[in-house]
Amino acid sequence: MIDDFETIPDTLSEREEENLPSAVTTEEVIEGYFSTVESSIFQFSHYRDTLHEINFLKLRRFLLTTYNNLIEIDLLLNNTEISHLHRDLHRLSEIYDEFKQRSVYVKKAFHELFLSRHHEFSKYQKRFEENKEQAKRYEYNIQMADSAIQSLEKMGQTIPDNSEYYPTFMAKMKTARAKSVDAVHGKRSLEEENSLLAQYISMIINENEESFREKFSFQAKQYDHRITTLLNKLAYTFDVALWKNASRSPAIKRHFEKLNTKGTISSLTYLRYYLKSLSSEKLTEENQALFKLLPYLESLERHSILYLSNDVDLSLQIRKVLSSINIKIDLKIIQNPTEVAVELKKNLPKYIFFEYGSNMKNLLKILRALGLDKEIILVMLVDRVHEGINEQLKQIHIDHVIGTRILAPLLKEKFMEILQ
Repeated sequence: MIDDFETIPDTLSEREEENLPSAVTTEEVIEGYFSTVESSIFQFSHYRDTLHEINFLKLRRFLLTTYNNLIEIDLLLNNTEISHLHRDLHRLSEIYDEFKQRSVYVKKAFHELFLSRHHEFSKYQKRFEENKEQAKRYEYNIQMADSAIQSLEKMGQTIPDNSEYYPTFMAKMKTARAKSVDAVHGKRSLEEENSLLAQYISMIINENEESFREKFSFQAKQYDHRITTLLNKLAYTFDVALWKNASRSPAIKRHFEKLNTKGTISSLTYLRYYLKSLSSEKLTEENQALFKLLPYLESLERHSILYLSNDVDLSLQIRKVLSSINIKIDLKIIQNPTEVAVELKKNLPKYIFFEYGSNMKNLLKILRALGLDKEIILVMLVDRVHEGINEQLKQIHIDHVIGTRILAPLLKEKFMEILQ
């Protein structure tokens, strides 16, 4: 037992130190981190041109669940731009979630981004931890030495001074006491050094943490706004495209017809249907959250119509019929096709009505140039709807064709099918 001691390295002068990087500043690491974030979101920058947005963080679960449900009904939806938009939405939301973790836990970001690259902090911290481990070994040696001394003292009571074993006994006692003294001294030296190292470590943290927090939080706030805005615009594009393509799917149409869902299908109509199917007595927390989501979606429901008209009498007739519908409709009538682009840049309508005699090609050209040809529902007004005209016009992205030479109540029903 006397010889059962760990060999402990001498003081720090005998230890090798790693080649550490040059000193860094809080500005450098913050700039480096946000440069990485900038690179990550750059691939989605084209969505900034989208004119409208919805709150993705509020709608995330509902929106993605709706997508999954529609894909189950018609897998062919993934052959449209929906697949690409869904992938972008998923990637950007992952980037945001990772960024949010850093921006919320600034102290953790300070340690990971700054302190881990600060050469003095790394050196002192490494030395501090090594000292702690060595101090544990010294403590073990002290315990072993004290135990050996106690055993030897008991043994010494039975060994006479003139015994042939007495010199060996004294040598072992001397060795045990020397090891105890050395271990006590070594442990005390390490504890004193660690006390000093702790002061250095604390000084580095105190000198830099508040500065890092202020600069990082300022940048994080700006990027939070930028990324959430980008997410909201992408979510709007995704939602519009999802329901536009869903409305063209025979399988999804049949599904909603079986549910007796009237009017244009959308996130709002889908949510309303789903909520009706729930039992108010057995609502989960998730279902309760959906009820809270309903007012938000209702506030987004737009019935804004831009009406390009060449026929004053017909436009008056249409205005009268639309005003009789018991929903809020924002109708703006223009006569000059050149005003279309100007109006679209001011406000994005949900619908564009235009008459058969209007310059349809020019209208479609304007919408494509603004990247709005898939965002706005196009309604063509004709005297009479001929057989097959709907399918022909849908091929060029005309969503609805309405014959106007019918009685006002019937015309009202046609409009309500589109608007509700």
